[in-house]
Amino acid sequence: MRLEQLLYFVETAERYSMSLAAEVLHTSHQNISKSIRQLEDELNTSLFKRSRTGVTLSPTGKKLFIYAKEALRNIDLIYDTAHSFSFNQPVDKTVSGTINVISSASFN
Repeated sequence: MRLEQLLYFVETAERYSMSLAAEVLHTSHQNISKSIRQLEDELNTSLFKRSRTGVTLSPTGKKLFIYAKEALRNIDLIYDTAHSFSFNQPVDKTVSGTINVISSASFN
C-alpha cells in the first residue's frame, strides 16, 4: 500500500469522481483509476461502486475511508512537527514510500 494510493482513494471518495480527484491532484484519471484498482487488488476487495455518473464508496470503502483520512492527517502532523523543530526551514511535503498493512481480519 502506497501513500499515494490512499491520497487518491480519499480524494476520489470525497468528490465522488475520479476525474475531479485527478484535476485536484494534478494527475490523470487513468493514474487515479490504476492506483485505486491496485489498492483494491492488494486488499482483495472493492472500495467503490462505479457508475457512469461517478463513484460511491462500497461498505468496505466506507470503513477504509475513515482510516485512510486519519492516516493522511497523521502524516501531515508528522511533517508539521518536524517543521516546528527545523527552525522554520522549508519542509518538502511530497509523500512517498510504502505502508505494509498486516491484518488478521478480512474485508468483505
